[in-house]
Amino acid sequence: MELDTRTGGQTASSAFDLNNDNKYGNSDKLASGSVASGVKSTVGIAKSPTWLGSGASGASGASGTAVKELSGTTGNIMTVKNADPATAGSAVAPVRTYWKQIM
Repeated sequence: MELDTRTGGQTASSAFDLNNDNKYGNSDKLASGSVASGVKSTVGIAKSPTWLGSGASGASGASGTAVKELSGTTGNIMTVKNADPATAGSAVAPVRTYWKQIM
């Protein structure tokens, strides 16, 4: 799942390269015209992803693209390409936050 770190809501543009062209724009929107907020896991219940930031040239070879590697309960690994906030003008570095609900 991806969210806008300033609002806590849906991102204004796609954070996922859904058409696999190494670009993030209108062509990565859903058929409904909405922006995808998440992708379905192909590895079962996933652990915390390993985030490989793009830097200048991109972990996947495309500038502005970061890669998340997720392992899950199936024992397999899933790769997800994301727009890298470090090169997309975001002032907020990505972090994963956890919480525990106390009844």
